[in-house]
Parts: sequence; structure tokens; C-alpha cells
Amino acid sequence: MSQRPDYQEHPGRGFPAGQPETEPDRSWLRRNRTRIALAALGVVAAVVAVQVTVDVTRSPDPVVAAEESTAADDAVAQPETADQSAAPTPSASGSTSPSARPSATKSPGRPKGDAAPPRVGNWPHPGNTGVPAGWRPKSTRTSDLVIERSGTVIEDLRLVNASIRVRAANVTIRRVEVQGGSIWASGPCRGLVVEDVSFIKSPGQVTTTKDSPVLGPGGLTARRVKVDGVPEGLRVSEKEQCGPMVVEDSFVRVAAPTTCDDWHGDGLQGYYGGQLTVRRSTFVLTEFRAAPCEGTAPFFYPGEQGNTRVDIDGLLAVGGRWYAFVLGTEGSVRNLMLPDGSNPDVKCALLSGWSANAVTIDANFQPTVRAPLTCRT
Repeated sequence: MSQRPDYQEHPGRGFPAGQPETEPDRSWLRRNRTRIALAALGVVAAVVAVQVTVDVTRSPDPVVAAEESTAADDAVAQPETADQSAAPTPSASGSTSPSARPSATKSPGRPKGDAAPPRVGNWPHPGNTGVPAGWRPKSTRTSDLVIERSGTVIEDLRLVNASIRVRAANVTIRRVEVQGGSIWASGPCRGLVVEDVSFIKSPGQVTTTKDSPVLGPGGLTARRVKVDGVPEGLRVSEKEQCGPMVVEDSFVRVAAPTTCDDWHGDGLQGYYGGQLTVRRSTFVLTEFRAAPCEGTAPFFYPGEQGNTRVDIDGLLAVGGRWYAFVLGTEGSVRNLMLPDGSNPDVKCALLSGWSANAVTIDANFQPTVRAPLTCRT
């Protein structure tokens, strides 16, 4: 800190020239005290004004800004080759009975790279997956939409008893609500991104054991997807034609169909599936009934059905009459969580890594670790 300048260099500031600093002219202070007080008040007012200006102009919280920016996205981008015809007859790729016994447009407000964390809470649940809270569609459709143009982006669409058939590469489907339908890829079967999408029953829908999976079969990334209340969840298949599938920050809950006989439902099933990666996702099968309407498993990827490989980093599997988690392929398992008392059915010798825990879960599917689970089969 610099020293205060010598008093003789500043006459008239309380230390008149020629008078020692230790004896200031106090009469000058008395004569000018009103002027000094007003000057001090002016300084205080200026500081307050500067602080208010800083607070008002400060940038908003980046997370809040990112969420608010999603409301300004463009309307549904309708591809030039959209097919307005009625729903086609389901193909073999959408069949629900293969299990043996079990049977680029930049997204506003979303960071680049890996999946964004769920919007609220910690572990994926119905409230932080699917279309955002307060979302409203810009368009509603009741007939199938067929996409045949690469790079197509579909946003803010509601489908009622209708599906999306993707026959092109690098398609993005974002903030779409599918009521009583599905999204199924074919043709190039690669580069499909499905994010913030909900699959639910349509009003008054009567579900059956013949209902198709809602999303598949590969060459896609499912991010913050919600599947809730339908008999079939995700299907990984057609590995000769489709690329890998990635599922991250998603919630899948399947329920027994309205009309139920021999139900083999799964949250996710592999049937001649390629490489599968799962990160931070929840799979639930709890609303089963007595045999034969009991479903298979929340997560079912056996080796006997021609599946290739699974790599998991964060998976909560809940429910299932027999097993909550079935895995019979090569791969790695980290951060698997099963409710306390559940047992996995796993080919342990095929895995390069294993870490799992028994947990308790609350009503919002938030897990609490109880004890480690050893891979024993």
C-alpha cells in the first residue's frame, strides 16, 4: 500500500500547509460538515446503484436457461416423403413372441456429448423422463408417419394410435408423445436419436399380448425415454442390419395387458440383438398377474437368443416373477441395482467386470444401497 502523501502537498484538505499533521484545523471540519455528509450519502447511493445493476444484468442460471430454451424449439419438421396412409400390418421385426420362455439438428438447451442428467431428482423415474413437464405438442397425428429422408428432425409431435417408421439414417425424434404406437427403424437402421419421448397407452386402449415393442430394433440412442403402462418395452434385434443400441437416463415400466393369456412381456428384450449399452436407466415389471399372465423380466438379454454383447453402467431392475435381470452374453456390468431379495440370472464367466448391489427403493424409484451382490452363476 502506498503511503499517504505529505500534508503540505494538499493544502485545504484538513491539513493546511505549514501546520503539523498531528494538529489539523478542526474549525474547517465544523464549517464543512454538511458538505461532507452529503458527499458520503452520494457515495453510498452510487454503490447501491452499481450493486442493483449487477444483480439485474447477471446471467441466469445455465441449467434453468437450458430448460427454458426448449420451449422455443421449431415446430414439427415434416419430411417431404411422409406417408399419410393408415398403419401398415406389423412385420416380423415387430413381433412380440420370440422369447423362448421367456419367450442432426442441434438441440437447443442440451449439452453436447453424453446424455444430460435427468431434469429433476437423481435416478430416472416417470417424472424426469419422457416429454418435459408442461409440454404441449405443436401437432397431433392419427396416422403412421414414414420417414425416408436422411437427417430428418421430428419435434413436438403427439401420435394417437399411430407409429413412426424410420427408413433413413441419422434421424432425430425429440419431444414426441406416442400414445398406443411405436417407433421402429429399418433400412439403414443407424444414427437414430430418440430423446425426451414418451410411450404410453392411448385413451381407452385395450392392450393385448400381441402388442409390439414400442422402440427398436437397433442403430439408435434412446435418451431420457419414458415407457409406461404398455405390455412391451424395448426390443434389440436384427443385428445383421442394424447398428448398436444405446439406452441412457431412461425409465421403462411394462404392465400386464388388458386382455392377457400367455404374456411374455419385458422391459427390454434381446432377440438376435447386436451390441447394447445401458447407462443410468430403470426397468420395471411389477404389474403381472398369475400364470400365464406373468411376463418375463424387466431386463432380458439371454445368450440362447443369438444376442451379442451388453455393457452396463448403472441399471436398476425391479420386479419380475422369476428374475429381475437376465444376462447370458459377453460384456461388463457396473452399478447394477436389484431390490433386496432379488437374484440375477447371469453367465458370470462371460463378463469382464461385475459390480452390483442389493437396494431398497422408494415410491419414486430412488435406490438406497443395502449390500453388495456377488455374481454366482
